Amino acid sequence: MKTLADCVLLATALCLLGVGRWLSGCSAQFLASMSQCCTRGSELAKQNPDQDCANLPYGLINVQSEDIENCRITARVCCHRERRSQQCYDGIMHGRSGGVCKTRFSFDECGGKEYKKCCECCQLGLVAHRQLLRCDISSVKALNLGSYCAEAYKDCCLNGKIIATTRPPTATSAPLQPPGMCERFLGRLCEHICINTATGHICRCREGYRLQADDKTCIRDTGSTTGGLIGTGQATDDSLCENSPCEQTCRETGTGVQCSCLLGYQLNRDGTSCDDVNECAYNTDDCQEGQECFNTMGSFTCRRILGCGTGYEMNPAGECVDMDECELGVDECEAGFECTNQPGSFRCVPRVQCGVGYNYDRTGNCVDINECDGSSCPRGTKCINTVGSYRCQRLVTCGPGYELNADESNCEDIDECARGTHDCQGLSECKNNRGSYICQCPSGYTADQSTRTCQDADECRLGLCPPNSLCQNYIGTYRCQCRKGFIANLETKRCADIDECIRFAGRVCAQTCVNTEGSYTCECREGFELAGDNRNCRDLNECDNNPCEQRCINVYGSFQCSCNRGYRVASDGRTCEDTDECALYTGQGQGSLCMHECVNTRGSYTCSCPPGYELLQDDRSCADIKECDTGLHNCTAQQECFNIRGGYRCHDVTCPDNYVKTTPTGSSADEQRCVKGPCKVLDIDCIMERTTAISFNYLDLPSNLVTPVDLISMKAQVYGYIPKLRFRITEGNQGGWFNVTKRGLADGGALTGTVMLVRPLQGPFATTLRLDMDRLNNANLVVGRSIAYITVYVSKYNF
Repeated sequence: MKTLADCVLLATALCLLGVGRWLSGCSAQFLASMSQCCTRGSELAKQNPDQDCANLPYGLINVQSEDIENCRITARVCCHRERRSQQCYDGIMHGRSGGVCKTRFSFDECGGKEYKKCCECCQLGLVAHRQLLRCDISSVKALNLGSYCAEAYKDCCLNGKIIATTRPPTATSAPLQPPGMCERFLGRLCEHICINTATGHICRCREGYRLQADDKTCIRDTGSTTGGLIGTGQATDDSLCENSPCEQTCRETGTGVQCSCLLGYQLNRDGTSCDDVNECAYNTDDCQEGQECFNTMGSFTCRRILGCGTGYEMNPAGECVDMDECELGVDECEAGFECTNQPGSFRCVPRVQCGVGYNYDRTGNCVDINECDGSSCPRGTKCINTVGSYRCQRLVTCGPGYELNADESNCEDIDECARGTHDCQGLSECKNNRGSYICQCPSGYTADQSTRTCQDADECRLGLCPPNSLCQNYIGTYRCQCRKGFIANLETKRCADIDECIRFAGRVCAQTCVNTEGSYTCECREGFELAGDNRNCRDLNECDNNPCEQRCINVYGSFQCSCNRGYRVASDGRTCEDTDECALYTGQGQGSLCMHECVNTRGSYTCSCPPGYELLQDDRSCADIKECDTGLHNCTAQQECFNIRGGYRCHDVTCPDNYVKTTPTGSSADEQRCVKGPCKVLDIDCIMERTTAISFNYLDLPSNLVTPVDLISMKAQVYGYIPKLRFRITEGNQGGWFNVTKRGLADGGALTGTVMLVRPLQGPFATTLRLDMDRLNNANLVVGRSIAYITVYVSKYNF
């Protein structure tokens, strides 16, 4: 029983550490009481997922009064452990559901990190699942990521992602109960069959297998002859459900068994195993605003989206308060240290104060300091470490060049120069040093200590001359001479650069002189390049490098870019941009590029005409398409086709009774005429009718025609005398656009009434005028009349 064993182990540890009683007082009764306390803490963690373990009402479980505090601490530690296990399980389910792994709020800060850690380890397992790799957790354990991570990796590697189906979660016949250990860690606790208990779970094996010593895995039992489930060595009964393959709930039907699932699960297609229903994925949870839904095996939890910082936890009032790591037992202090709580953290204070010469090891014990490691003794002595201190022991052996003093208590230097025991020769002189001597030579010479003689010193090899100079060596001395382009500065004893550009201004370079250290260079302005003599400049033909997009013209010292027709040089002076001829010449009347619409193209333009027009050969003018002449109309044989600008009209011309049409149908003439025929006997209306002729006329005009302009005339023939005529527009002139004027012809042979447009019209517009020409007698009574119906069509365009 895993949970119970863990609690007993915890209680034993508390006892051994002195939290409870001493080892001699750790009775079986005490361990059993601590096991109950641990179980109580785990149960409260499951029942109150949104409360801090420090504030849960653990209550008093049948323990002795002196063990109440130990019980409370044990229950709190087991509560935290259960929380971490729950967070890990939630992280696994979140990872299997395809969620983003992140640290979420938890009353146990480590539990919130376990959520993210188990989610990420689950995603590693999902990768292995997709790539069909072995679900061996040994490689994960080798990374020291912890047992939770290894189990998360294995779970997701074996089971893969949770795939939401279209079936809504349905209740089964099983009663609603909180999930136990077997449901919460489905497929992870036991290899074959997991059975919940009041304190945790137990594992059993299927028929023909027996449980191994780890109380989890099963091996085939070659000597078994009995049926039933085999758990801890005892066979179960032979009922059908006891031996059935049902994963959760089994019901005997008389002829067999029927498997079903608990609430929050759904039966798989194999009819035996059950899968968890993800209420969060189906949106069947009842989490409120400000809460986050987390799926659990067989259910879900709603948790506040709120968190406190490291070292703090949330109390029932929703406030962040300091977490006492020392009281919770989650500190990292060793046995020799005492935990002291701090706001948001804790400190490990040694239980024993060490004396001088001692220090603390990592477990809090006092250990001796080896002062000799820090060279505490002066030169000439030897450091010897002692317990809690050290001592210095003087050395009495002298090295070469030293000898003992008179009392043989110290070593002193031997002056070889004063005693004459040196072997310096020639120009060299003896100079004493501590423990030895050297042979020193005058300036310009170096001492050869092997021969104890002086040799000429090659100062040039020593780099004694300043920079930018040449060194010449002589016996016992040397000479420095400045290089070409430099001059000696007697004050600084250095070689100064000669600025040829200033000293020889206008004589060394044709355009620009640039001084360099010890020399100079000539440069040319933009558009020029240096000639072969490195002094003069010659024109650079920039066009060879194609700097322009279209055309390049080289000029002295520069270049110019030009563009093809239809383009212009852009602001950068190099590229060409299209000229919008349509915008450039818009609104210039007859000087415009196109009669109707101009369409700009890259480097040019095109003209287009409105429907009913065609573009002429000059590619700018628009001409009306004569549909009536070309037969491109749909007028019937009984209709008259009249062409208008941009289209045509079909007219039905029918003469009134007693009138005869004098123009053939379908002639497409601009005038259709009806004349009065002979009247029948006693047809009084016909006899009294004064109208002798009716004509139908059609005019086609452009918009905004300049006025006044003559449109159409009605002519009266004169035969020997001048009749009295009257011309009137009786219909269709509501806007006063037209006027009629009576005129006489020069030859005196006829009189006309001319219809004039006196106000400009903007199309599209159409109206039908009625023009009456009345013949009057001397009493101004109408004795004859001719009627002309004039239909005027005004185009939308000015052409």
